[in-house]
Amino acid sequence: MQQRKINKILSVLLSILILGSITSCGQNTLPGTNEIKDADQTVHNHQSFSTVYELDQIIELHPIKVRLVNTGIISNPLYEKGSDDQKGHLALGLEVGNVSSDLAWFFSEQSEIILNSGEILETDVNTSSDLGGSFPPHRLKKGFLVFPFKDTEPNTIKEYVLKIKAPLNSKQISIGEDLELKINLK
Repeated sequence: MQQRKINKILSVLLSILILGSITSCGQNTLPGTNEIKDADQTVHNHQSFSTVYELDQIIELHPIKVRLVNTGIISNPLYEKGSDDQKGHLALGLEVGNVSSDLAWFFSEQSEIILNSGEILETDVNTSSDLGGSFPPHRLKKGFLVFPFKDTEPNTIKEYVLKIKAPLNSKQISIGEDLELKINLK
């Protein structure tokens, strides 16, 4: 009983230390500005933007069922106008499952997003969860796909079109049709 209490206290203290170190790590805000100094002391002007929209939509791509959990949009605080940097990222939270009793293949990382600005986004496979590949019967995978964007201001994204390729059977033959779904962010 005493050991549990001590472990609980240590866990809380460790969490506070980690949270404090993460939030203060690597950035020095200049007083009275929205500027951040890098280690090389260059100053970046930015307008921070971060928001999450709950979606909770189910997509039927028999035998694959996809639940769109949420969409997060965040600006890149180090973006400089005229640079080649990304202005931000759109993250799409997903749950992907095979509801059949047969093996299916589905590659969510091949999804594409078209923003209301017309900019076409592709998945960054290096920062996205592994939500693709083979899906044995009744398998569920949860995670997110990250889509970096360069041309669109993060706070102007109000809707997008999500393009998803059809799943494949065990012989790698397409089952059904590709899907385009318009997502309104409110």
